[in-house]
Amino acid sequence: METFINQYHREFDFYNAASLLAAQLIEAQLVSKGIRAIVTSRAKSPSRLHDKITKRALEENKKYMNLDDIYSDIVDLAGVRIALYFNSERDEIEQIINDIFSIHKKKEFPTEGKSQGYKATHYRGTIKANALTEQQQRYSKANIEIQVASLLMHAWAEVEHDIVYKPLQGKVSESEQKALDELNAIVLQGEETLKKLQQATYKRNSFNDHYDLYNFLIQYISEKYDVEEELALVGDVKKLYYFLLDNKINTQIKLKNKIKDCNIIIGENWTLSDQIMDYILGNYRNKYLLHVDSVIYENKNGFLAESAAGAFLFAWIDLEKMLKEESIATSNKNEYIKLNSLVNMGVLSKDEYDRIYKLRSVRNSLVHGIEIPESDYLEWYTKEILELTQNLKNKIQGNKNVQGEVDEPA
Repeated sequence: METFINQYHREFDFYNAASLLAAQLIEAQLVSKGIRAIVTSRAKSPSRLHDKITKRALEENKKYMNLDDIYSDIVDLAGVRIALYFNSERDEIEQIINDIFSIHKKKEFPTEGKSQGYKATHYRGTIKANALTEQQQRYSKANIEIQVASLLMHAWAEVEHDIVYKPLQGKVSESEQKALDELNAIVLQGEETLKKLQQATYKRNSFNDHYDLYNFLIQYISEKYDVEEELALVGDVKKLYYFLLDNKINTQIKLKNKIKDCNIIIGENWTLSDQIMDYILGNYRNKYLLHVDSVIYENKNGFLAESAAGAFLFAWIDLEKMLKEESIATSNKNEYIKLNSLVNMGVLSKDEYDRIYKLRSVRNSLVHGIEIPESDYLEWYTKEILELTQNLKNKIQGNKNVQGEVDEPA
């Protein structure tokens, strides 16, 4: 045991740096998505670690045969705590965690059979290599525990932990336990009050920041589509906020008017933010080009790329418009539908579907600034779009001609 503690003293800075890096990665995503939370990190102090190992050895009869046994048993040497303002955002948090970490274990509290007490989710995992720079790769080996709970619940847990699990003067008394239970009930009620506060912010008209926009989106989707708030994958709200601000769509009324006919798809990897931005761009050609101009300027690809991007997007808009018109004519629904539905309706062949799907990924990279293709590639993709568009026009017209012949009276 002493050998392990001495070794941990030497490794403390490594675990401390790993937990800090994990917290920074999480916090960057929270800010981007407009989620309010307080993120803290720590490496377990050597003194607390010594107490924990001693307690497990004496009270839980743990048998540590070697250092690996202790490392396997003590899994929270590096830890991150996410204290949420609003519990309704837990699914978004889980998505962020799964994007950054390879999760090995997930545990929900309270455990089965308990109706009250500590309410949280704990994750244990390692940072994915693709989330780290080359210089940071060594931290991918560190096991990290991520605790997710409301801000109020974390405060209650700190009090309870110090009183129940680290009693300085004997066993916890009945009156102390009763007071803790009463405080827990207040915390649970406080979480419900915070939920009401989140819903109340939805009634504001102007978006003062991307946090306001996030609250609006969650409430708007849950009301319009009658779905649980947790099912909505919101995406990069900060990017959407500045896009709306640039286009003077920075109030609830203006945004509602812009997206009133937008058919949001819930429960897919296509985020709400991207769907809304795509819908607005798809209906306003000048905004498409202005937006891409700014993306290209930020990526410094020069005027040639700007010209190629404009040609690509003009061609894409025409193809997208034709597909939507044919979708409406075939399904009698005034909405965007999935490409695979067009295949099922016979509008697209499997080959055409595959080609359009690939082109849409190029379009998404261009519009959302993920990656700006070289101008030569854009010109080639533009030719492919024009060819697809013409072939589909011929096919659609041919189908109409055949239908007209069928419908003619004998």
